Amino acid sequence: MLRSVDANSPAVRVNLLKKVKRAGRWQFFPAVREPNGRLKDKVRIGDRMEVHPEGVYYIEWREAGRRVRKAIPERESVFETARLKSLELEARRFGAA
Repeated sequence: MLRSVDANSPAVRVNLLKKVKRAGRWQFFPAVREPNGRLKDKVRIGDRMEVHPEGVYYIEWREAGRRVRKAIPERESVFETARLKSLELEARRFGAA
């Protein structure tokens, strides 16, 4: 479950998703990180994993209780973008500009 960004929140979460085509519809699913830390086009659907080479990665977070998603077109920059967004949200939580 995602948490709102505020001073009382114990943590800031940035989720990594992938938008893939399944059953003729584009849907968001959690991206699966390999044990070596890389992305190999796997998503978690229910309790199993599927490989979907199509689609785009997204990061997702909450601002003022609303879900916000941002597309990350280059797979190589997904983790760095998520890390920077997490640091930004954490700084904002403690009042930094």
